[in-house]
Amino acid sequence: MKVLSTTETSYHLEKLVKEAKEKLTIVSPYLKINKLIRVSLEDAFKRCSEVNFVFRTNQLNFSEKKWLEEFKHVNLIDVQNLHAKCYLNENIAILSSMNLYEYSQINNHEMSVYIERNQEEDAYNDIIDKVNAIIRASDFLKRRAMKEKALAEKEARITERNRLQAERMAKAEERKRLAAEKKAQLASSQKTPDRTYTMGTLIFNLQQEYNFTVPLWGDDKVYRYLCQKAMEIVEFTKNELYQDKDAVLRLTQLGEERYAFLYRELKKFGKPKEM
Repeated sequence: MKVLSTTETSYHLEKLVKEAKEKLTIVSPYLKINKLIRVSLEDAFKRCSEVNFVFRTNQLNFSEKKWLEEFKHVNLIDVQNLHAKCYLNENIAILSSMNLYEYSQINNHEMSVYIERNQEEDAYNDIIDKVNAIIRASDFLKRRAMKEKALAEKEARITERNRLQAERMAKAEERKRLAAEKKAQLASSQKTPDRTYTMGTLIFNLQQEYNFTVPLWGDDKVYRYLCQKAMEIVEFTKNELYQDKDAVLRLTQLGEERYAFLYRELKKFGKPKEM
């Protein structure tokens, strides 16, 4: 423990701020921060995960408040009738008569007690407990709990909104997939040869998928042409042919095996239609 003068207090206070790595607490009823220590504080704000400024209610001027509120990890804690002055980082505590006030640092006769945690841990921890008691006397913890609750509720609403949106998108994708499957099934069913296995059905289904250029005339030229090719490939009975034996009867039952064989062979005389 060391007892500090005004000048020594200002020096060690600035050093305490510069050495803060994780946590910084400043208890000062009145705040008016000079430019030099303001630079050190801004650097500390970037390093530390928690910074507490404890001040007397209604004694923080607008410009100081506006500046401190720019930093994410800075907590502004107002306490009624605050008179204590104390400065802490994770290793050092300074109990002082001096406010963090530019005038006090220049004009007043001040005195402070300097305590290092590694040498007087009990005293350091006792100071931490007393400071926490002062903070609990304010509405800060209640306000912070309310703020955290509101933030959690907001995040929950966003999460739920995102979940519902993802659910709607998934349903839309499922509808799209089902529509595509239905369309594909319809297209497949239209392309699938009729399983009645008649000659008429065979020629009809071939014409659905292939274009045939034939050296004949008439409305049924393709049918007659393909029948002639079929009769060259397989043998038909007399009852399966027209009387002039020029074509196969449309109702002739080919059977699945002969149907598949003729379909495979006759399509060679055509060209696939462009989809």
